[in-house]
Amino acid sequence: MTNAQGLELSCYTFPAAKPVSTIIFHHGYGVGGRFEFLRARQPGGPHDSYNGSFIEIMRDRGLTVVVIDMQGMGDSERVRPKTSAYFERFDQCADESNPCTTRMRARV
Repeated sequence: MTNAQGLELSCYTFPAAKPVSTIIFHHGYGVGGRFEFLRARQPGGPHDSYNGSFIEIMRDRGLTVVVIDMQGMGDSERVRPKTSAYFERFDQCADESNPCTTRMRARV
């Protein structure tokens, strides 16, 4: 997915078996979606386990879960390649959800 600045954003979709709705999750500042919504298999380990995660709980309740990594965070492209969590304007942070929301609406 590409944002308004032309940067590639990572977007992960976890479809529910019998979806009743779709929810789009945004992570906190300076981290990525995998860190925020997946579990670590052991304390201090990488957050890469789906089992028992918040995403699994939501899917089990019929929600298709979409997780977006905002620019400069997680696996998304950075404006400044060696600088994480950087936005040229803060309103770009809010704008990140538009391409994802548009893409999800097109699927309905």
